[in-house]
Amino acid sequence: MRLDQGHQNAHHSAMKLLVLAAGIGSRFGGAKQIIEVGPNGETLLEYSIYDARKAGFDEIIFLIRPDIEADFRSNILSRLPSDLRYSLAYQTLDFLLDKALAEINGEKQLDPRELGQREGGLAESKRVKPWGTAHALLCAGELFKQGEAFAVINADDYYGRRAFEAVGSNLFNNPGELCFAGYRLEDVVPASGTVSRAICTLSAGGYLEKIIEHKKVWREGKRFFSEQGESIVELSPDAAVSMNFWGLDYSIFEYAWQGWKEFLSRYIESPTQEFLLPDLIQSIVEKKRARVRMLPASERSFGLTNPEDLQEVRRRIFGFVAEGVYPSPLFGSWKIKSFPRLWHFADNEYGECAEFEDLFMQAAMPWDVLKLLDSYLRSRLDAVSGEKIRSSIPKGVHIEGDVFIDEGCIIEEGAFIRGPAWIGKGCEIRSHCYIRGGLLAGSGVVLGHASEFKHCILLERAQAPHFNYVGDSVLGHHAHIGAGVILSNFRLDGKPIRAKCLDSREKFETELTKFGALIGDNCEIGCNSVLNPGTILGERSIVMPMSLVSGTWPLESRIDI
Repeated sequence: MRLDQGHQNAHHSAMKLLVLAAGIGSRFGGAKQIIEVGPNGETLLEYSIYDARKAGFDEIIFLIRPDIEADFRSNILSRLPSDLRYSLAYQTLDFLLDKALAEINGEKQLDPRELGQREGGLAESKRVKPWGTAHALLCAGELFKQGEAFAVINADDYYGRRAFEAVGSNLFNNPGELCFAGYRLEDVVPASGTVSRAICTLSAGGYLEKIIEHKKVWREGKRFFSEQGESIVELSPDAAVSMNFWGLDYSIFEYAWQGWKEFLSRYIESPTQEFLLPDLIQSIVEKKRARVRMLPASERSFGLTNPEDLQEVRRRIFGFVAEGVYPSPLFGSWKIKSFPRLWHFADNEYGECAEFEDLFMQAAMPWDVLKLLDSYLRSRLDAVSGEKIRSSIPKGVHIEGDVFIDEGCIIEEGAFIRGPAWIGKGCEIRSHCYIRGGLLAGSGVVLGHASEFKHCILLERAQAPHFNYVGDSVLGHHAHIGAGVILSNFRLDGKPIRAKCLDSREKFETELTKFGALIGDNCEIGCNSVLNPGTILGERSIVMPMSLVSGTWPLESRIDI
């Protein structure tokens, strides 16, 4: 084990949080610890850190693998508040392996306090997968002191503020008592895919009696199932579940050391068997070494297990931000400054469903939707079954390439439509409208007379009705641009376009040479105005006629230039 001391203050007594971030992410397909899920590129881990600090945890220990250290530093540590105290510990396959085997074989008796010292290398083995969460706990042992209480979480799960408050309060008020945050099974199983869940049996007083790790749990509607060996068992939606959020004290390391030796005695040759925290806790409970209290978390938990979880996780996080549960950006000391709110999808007032939300959830920065547009259009068009032209097409309309036109559209004579293009229900395409390709138009959009549209997104009921140019731009729900409005998308010198941060002189390199404007929901742009490349308008902004606009503007701006 290598230790790296981060931001430290030796004179401060801290409540510590151990974050287990060394998992290999085999089902997810990559290092999910650093996957961006928030509006400004935040990870799930950063939301846990935010909640933990609010609940009184002020020192964080990150347990990672050496091979992800560079990405972890650049994508997470570089973005944390400067006053956060943290340390790094490392899980490796050889940590405590040779010493445990030596003691098992009777060659040497060890003191459990020697956990921070190791020697030798990994015995010949096909092992690639980390040894599991209980072994990860041992890898961080040297960073804790006798009598010290602390909490443990996964890096890739969302727990909610109440869970941190409950566990933190119990650690402070009931020293020596182990605990965990408990959730209802119904609240912690995603709509699709399988997940591992630790199902708990409790005493009448709310203490843990039994915990069993179910490796493959899934839902079918409102029913829940688990694969156990060759059998499939149904689970109660109200079953208590541990999501690996534990409140522990220093005694856990002695139990873990003994458990590690017992585990290796049975599974040293296994390439996949894991030494898990739930199994360690179960052993402690069975041997009556400690009582473990369940603390109801009273909210949903979710995480990143399978690739299909990513969209749902982003939807929930964006919803929390829209509701004001979390600020955006999450930590004010980030290098990334705020951009105004532009497009609101949660509980959208503009239709029965928010079209194209899945595209916007993939974007770390607002202009990233333009980078993602081509591939998104291709996948959406490829998924269409049946006829792609579902509205009547009058004579004199030219259509070429891959084009989807939904029901109820009105298309006037002289329109030119080149794919790829997606045109939603009830759109109006007026005479001599020129669609050059790369169009994504939601329901009820107006594409105007003698107007040109190229590589752009118009959300539900957006309107560009007369003599407009809309290139490499986004118009939000109900946004309206007046006659003659131009969204300029190219610098005269051909250089990449930079986006100005809100309330700051700092500019972002978008890496785009074609980038028009990002116009928020319900904006009004007056006739004959020109928006220069890279302009960003917060929702409900108004631009007066004949204006020349640049830069980034907050929501509800009134611009008369």
